Amino acid sequence: MKRYTIYYDKDKEGILYQGTDKEEFIECLVDDIDRDKYPDTNSKMSIEKLLKRSAVSDEGGGIDPALVFIENIEDLDFVLVSYEANWADEMDIEGHYVCTADEWAVTQKLFRSIKTEISYCIGTNEEIEYSNGTSALANFSSRPLTTKQAEVLYELGLDTAGFTGPCAEEELEILDDD
Repeated sequence: MKRYTIYYDKDKEGILYQGTDKEEFIECLVDDIDRDKYPDTNSKMSIEKLLKRSAVSDEGGGIDPALVFIENIEDLDFVLVSYEANWADEMDIEGHYVCTADEWAVTQKLFRSIKTEISYCIGTNEEIEYSNGTSALANFSSRPLTTKQAEVLYELGLDTAGFTGPCAEEELEILDDD
């Protein structure tokens, strides 16, 4: 199995996309290409060609091919998902949870499908807001885990801690309905 990752910057701080679905990865690349400049762009093109077109975006954006990683991952059935954000420069919000790689892929897809503003409670009368699901997803990072690593975290009670944001499929569907 291959894992496709696109980082926001060279320090690998934020992840624009991470998953094992090649078609979804290609769709992410296609969405980032300037259609005025390249009207014939489609998802049937090679990853290399899409990356070249994305890197020359007029808007200064685009995806730098140096920030794209395609890795072989075997026996990595679980993911440690971490959330890190800051609320109004007053407090840091952090947390993590363990889920299956498939659950994380579904969660990412759901986040990316939310095109409206979302917010969720982080304490008494405090909410953290994002312009859309993709901007919220930028606060999450993930690290693949083997089954054995996930089992150790579960056994020690370290599989979840702190604030994890809306991570359950039901929560995201509710947010998406608003």
